[in-house]
Amino acid sequence: MDRSNLVSAIAQAQQDIQQYRTKLVKSEYLTRKVLIDPVLEALGYSILGSGVAVEYPYSGQTRADYALWSEPARGKPACLATAKKLGDKLEPAIVSAADRREFEKQRYFTYYFAMTDGDIWKIYDTSPGKVEDNLFIELRISRQSPSHCAAALERLAALLREPNLDAPPGLGWIALADFTNALADAGRPTAIYFPDGEKGETRSWYHIVEHTARWLWASGRLTIRNAPILVVPRGTAHIVNTSAECESGAPWVPIGNGELFVSKQGGKAVGSQSAWERAKTLLEACNADPGDVYLQAPLR
Repeated sequence: MDRSNLVSAIAQAQQDIQQYRTKLVKSEYLTRKVLIDPVLEALGYSILGSGVAVEYPYSGQTRADYALWSEPARGKPACLATAKKLGDKLEPAIVSAADRREFEKQRYFTYYFAMTDGDIWKIYDTSPGKVEDNLFIELRISRQSPSHCAAALERLAALLREPNLDAPPGLGWIALADFTNALADAGRPTAIYFPDGEKGETRSWYHIVEHTARWLWASGRLTIRNAPILVVPRGTAHIVNTSAECESGAPWVPIGNGELFVSKQGGKAVGSQSAWERAKTLLEACNADPGDVYLQAPLR
């Protein structure tokens, strides 16, 4: 990336905003072609290159206008960006409950989320926290110097090109403690990652519970002394028991040479007794931190 090219692209955008505003406010397509694409190109993201994709599907039918990858391009995108026509309001997940759920999905699939109308750029860190508190870059090209805008966007480019961005538990992974129903709606995680580097494939929701129980047993945190473990305090359903008996009749899987049994009832994606909620309960009952265990986003 050449700093002078970026400054020139921003200066040109300033001129185009002033000269062609009446046309740009009517068209998202023109806003992208005239204002946004040239700035991304100057940042080193060729629209036809391997480090960027347009209309990128990342959660079912949900698409991002742009997806930007770290270098070299692999794995999940480092940033998802939404484009608006010039003058449109840039109001991300602080507007409605539905928008907040959408932001949670973006948190699951990327490190950063950007919104721009070609003039205003807002970049959010998608780490856990209130959305409105995660805004860390905001600039207005038409009112700030090209060098100031270039410095802000260079900061984003540097973060996106962090060499270890794709290493687990990094991009594409989220801590079990931060997992939510909205993320579960986005799809089943494909793997679970434990603090000692142990990793298990999750071909069903129930595997989240089974892998967690097996890891706790292997690490000595789960023993017959702290079993049985209930789904909820003072409840009747068990996650782990010393016998293969389940009130609901669901099957059990033996672990630890048959000393303990894990219920397969926790196979639901969402709800108070879902698989990932049971895994959290299991970890906490064994004095392990759910924030140290990670789930990998499903491949799309």
